[in-house]
Amino acid sequence: MPLRWITTLLILCETLAGESRLNEGLSDGETVNDLKLVQLVFRHGDRAPFRVYKTDPYGKAIWTNGMGQLTRVGVKQHYDLGSFFRRRYHGFLNATNQASEVYIRSSDQDRTLESAAAFAAGLIPADASTSWSKDELGQTWRPVPVHSVAWAEESLLYKEAPCMEFKRLINESSNLPEARRLHKENRAVFDFVIKASGADPSTMKTAMDEWEQLDFVYDVLTCQQAHELNLPPWLNGTVFLKMRELSNVFFHMKYGANGDRARARLGGGNLLDLIVDRMRDKGHAKAQEYLNKTKLFVYSGHDTTVAGLLASLQLYNYSANISNIGIPHYASVVIIEQFQNDSVRVSFKNDPLNIPTSEPKIVIPPGCPTTSSLCPLITLVEVTKPFRVEDVKKECRGPQFGDNINVEDVSIALITVVLVIVLTTVALGCYKRKKSRRKASADSGIENRSLIRPYARLEDQEENEAAL
Repeated sequence: MPLRWITTLLILCETLAGESRLNEGLSDGETVNDLKLVQLVFRHGDRAPFRVYKTDPYGKAIWTNGMGQLTRVGVKQHYDLGSFFRRRYHGFLNATNQASEVYIRSSDQDRTLESAAAFAAGLIPADASTSWSKDELGQTWRPVPVHSVAWAEESLLYKEAPCMEFKRLINESSNLPEARRLHKENRAVFDFVIKASGADPSTMKTAMDEWEQLDFVYDVLTCQQAHELNLPPWLNGTVFLKMRELSNVFFHMKYGANGDRARARLGGGNLLDLIVDRMRDKGHAKAQEYLNKTKLFVYSGHDTTVAGLLASLQLYNYSANISNIGIPHYASVVIIEQFQNDSVRVSFKNDPLNIPTSEPKIVIPPGCPTTSSLCPLITLVEVTKPFRVEDVKKECRGPQFGDNINVEDVSIALITVVLVIVLTTVALGCYKRKKSRRKASADSGIENRSLIRPYARLEDQEENEAAL
């Protein structure tokens, strides 16, 4: 049997199994056939650390793809994730022309672009009708567009670089009361990690410097742990777990957890606004043609992208008494499904070790009914309004002089000022004219008196001369 037919049969078996599992997982009578629009926001797959700390026993040599790059593990994670959603949405997406119904957007980083490509390969493989070559690659893979913008212009899937106000809030996170408390109570842990990792103590000038050093070392350790490397000799399991706890909680604080509206709005508010707008416009006559044609929007971003979106949905909270999301895992994904009756379900898949089989966990945004897994779109629009951002460039500038001035009040004030100036000018003009008249009258009197007096003197003089 030709390879392409074997591939097609395998895909068919997988998709039928996936449809059955999806329909079993759907509640409130909804099935895959009731779907109207799906939007996915995920983190890239497993990557190498961005750099290594001074005393790192492994160094850079083990990361053969380069620092910060997607690893082979990461490629497999996203291929599996794409395959998972191919099975999940079988019957919703067109079996033979899925590429025209899917829009994929990635940030402009190698690891996110490659994750998006691997995801697309799993989601939309070649089949008998789309194969483009007789070799194995042509029978199993087909090109799928991945869209992006320049990194310097990225404001949807990554915020810190172009958003100065968000960067300021991130840098001030160490001053939050909970951050100060944790820093003080775990002073010994910070000191130990700074010393053991070989950091120069003179560079640790602020609490934020120490938090960043702990986060940096923890990131390197988690990258190594994902590749089954042993912890370095200087670190025991107890300290590693404490580092994990501190890094996870601080990540929550930086990206808008527990109702921190300012950070949540800038972290994910404009992405949430786009997602909500697409759901409101889907199926409407005013919607652009591509929106009515597209059934699945996919966004390939970062841990901060996923955390920011969850925070803007008020779903990224932490507590000492419950299990927290923490830093979203590799290939974690927020799933927003809109049904034909304009109800919405939000779920979160965050299990990198069981991507092919683990089911997403349904999460309910505050303000939505808790008696159902579905939230009416009109309700979701209302409860997310305080966290959605329409003009991200304006908010990223931070407070500016005049931002809170009411235009109507300004107009009234300007009209008042103009009237005062006009009335003052008129009054001054009247006063000056009146004063000029008085002066002219006074000058005329003086001239008359000066003319009379000489003649009077002349008459007196003539009378005196006659008397003589």
